Amino acid sequence: MAADAAADEQLALREMASIGGPSPVELKDTLIQTLPSLKVLAKDRAHAAQRLLSRPWKADPFLKDIILQLVEKQHSVARLIVNSQQIKELYNDFRSKSKEPVKISKAVKDLAWAPQRYSSEAKVLARLVLTWDSVLGVLTAVPTIRGPRSPEGQACLETLRFLDPEKVLQLGMLADSALELHRVVRSFDADDFDEAELPQELDLYRSILERLFIDGLCLQVPGMTKLMMGYLEKPRNLLVADVAKTLGGD
Repeated sequence: MAADAAADEQLALREMASIGGPSPVELKDTLIQTLPSLKVLAKDRAHAAQRLLSRPWKADPFLKDIILQLVEKQHSVARLIVNSQQIKELYNDFRSKSKEPVKISKAVKDLAWAPQRYSSEAKVLARLVLTWDSVLGVLTAVPTIRGPRSPEGQACLETLRFLDPEKVLQLGMLADSALELHRVVRSFDADDFDEAELPQELDLYRSILERLFIDGLCLQVPGMTKLMMGYLEKPRNLLVADVAKTLGGD
């Protein structure tokens, strides 16, 4: 049986197999009936690696707020586009009328938000950046369509008020970091992955992040941050509850 590589989950497996835990002798009669044929315990490295996204983001209030506003809150734009057929069609209508800096397939109909798979946020963040004009279109249109006092309208207005150039640029950086981790997760999930290569793979991941965000290469090499810088070069005028707001162009 395979489980997350977290210590508590591995301990639970050992207890169910009656091969470890706090008091294996006392628990043996009960636990041996739970999984009597369990012979091999495995660690799911790919699942555990997703914590390299969730833990740092939750530790930094600035990063946490960006993820919350655009992805994780109840009526975030990512959730609305995935869960509402009307808003999904609105998003695709905006996409058909906008000029995207990097062409992606029209078969992409939403932001692929799947809360049960934390690594899916890499795809969500990338699509937010790649279709940024359409995302802004949805945020400004939903309060008119659903009403500014509706839960969806209020959530979109809150996000529009929240956004500024710094947060928009940070969104691009979050997308770049998430895509790098997604590469690591895919490596760990490969059938032929050698556990002896795990330290080397993590060291490469750390090295790439240092080059991107400490040395500042994310501002130079092609990626989500570079794309977002391109968006910010041109001012985008938005109407937020009858109040004009401009993003970018400074």
